[in-house]
Amino acid sequence: MARIFISREISSNSAWVEWARAKGHHLHGISCIQTQPISFQKSEKSDWIFFSSSEGAKYYFSQCDHEQEKIAAMGPGTAETLNRLGITANWVGSHTDPVQVALAFSNQLSEGETVLFPQSAQTKNSIAPILSGHATRHLIVYNTIPKTIGKQDADVWIFSSPSNINAYQQQHDLDVSHRYIAFGPTTAQAMEQLGLKNVFVLKQVNDDTIIEAIKESLLG
Repeated sequence: MARIFISREISSNSAWVEWARAKGHHLHGISCIQTQPISFQKSEKSDWIFFSSSEGAKYYFSQCDHEQEKIAAMGPGTAETLNRLGITANWVGSHTDPVQVALAFSNQLSEGETVLFPQSAQTKNSIAPILSGHATRHLIVYNTIPKTIGKQDADVWIFSSPSNINAYQQQHDLDVSHRYIAFGPTTAQAMEQLGLKNVFVLKQVNDDTIIEAIKESLLG
């Protein structure tokens, strides 16, 4: 049976977690980063607010009320966080590639509409530059810093973001021969920059794709 590490807390009601445990795999999940709120002031109302992460949504609405702007979410995970905050997203991305998400979102925008991006101080700002012809604003609402984490031992490594893989690598070396799963091409690129190989890239992040990625990694 395999040892599987994932760089986020494990949700016991996730279908992929139930599947892995039923197969006898040992799971260990812990985030390699921590976030801190940053005080901000919202200058003016926008037509859309685009949330690229759950953290952005949580920290933004901890200081701002929803003023009936249209809400966009990078993916289902961020949309779920918004739901827990009592807010329903008007648009939700369905791809892990920021370019594909940006192109799809741009089709929802009417001429002259403005978009606000609440984000981390360490953001790669991958969506806004693609929204040509639309006014975009950026609002820093939180900071991302590495968290001290012990050395892990796993057969399959799942990293959910570039900041998680970089935070772990800053503290412990990763073996290039190990098998890795990346939540999208941006995370995969961070892995490749570290010289890691055997990387399976998720095009969508859901229970079915994670299960298939684990199966493929264990066969490889």
